[in-house]
Amino acid sequence: MRMRVNLKHALVALVAGGMLATAAQAQAPDLRLLGYNATLTASCNVGCTQLTLGLVLTGLQASDNIGQPVPAPISAMGRFIRNTTIQIFGTNPTITGFSGVPGTYTATIDNGPTSFAALVLTNQTLPLTGNSFGAIVNLAPGNGMAAVSVSGLAYLDANLSYLGPTGAVQPVPPALPPPPGGPFYQTGDFNVFISPVPIITNSVPEPSSYALLAIGLAGLGAVAARRRRA
Repeated sequence: MRMRVNLKHALVALVAGGMLATAAQAQAPDLRLLGYNATLTASCNVGCTQLTLGLVLTGLQASDNIGQPVPAPISAMGRFIRNTTIQIFGTNPTITGFSGVPGTYTATIDNGPTSFAALVLTNQTLPLTGNSFGAIVNLAPGNGMAAVSVSGLAYLDANLSYLGPTGAVQPVPPALPPPPGGPFYQTGDFNVFISPVPIITNSVPEPSSYALLAIGLAGLGAVAARRRRA
């Protein structure tokens, strides 16, 4: 008898828990996640001890995280980078420093894994500014650079506000309303990858190139002299 009573209580608890979970899910706000298209440029010097990067967010992808079309007013909103993670893949790559990053960003260097190193940057200042990002990353020699990826999070609104489907700011006191309110939008992620990274060489002109340049300058000088005599 006691076992039956305990089993009955357990079943009641399971049913009640399931009902509570279902109710909680039903009350969750309709918050959509977005994806950004991005263009990444990257180049290394000889030996890849200096990696130069440039990132530009070019617009939102056409659908959200559940495959629904993104409303036109949301697609027309701004693009403000908040977090960026630069990952450098190679043979035990080690980041020794960086430059070109705005002072509003905080930085963390992670040289722990043997297959890649990471530079994590976060813009701590509001309102956010800019949909582009640039940096120069310094690396220890012998890093065997194979590829680089840049990923992160961007916001539609410079002050991190939630937006309704018309693009209007949705106040949050104390939380977003549940359906049928929404959908609501706030952030989008981006992820771009380059392999192999182009190597930029600073070539020294051949002596023959200097000779041709001298001949060309001499010819220009002769033409100018004839014009003056004429």
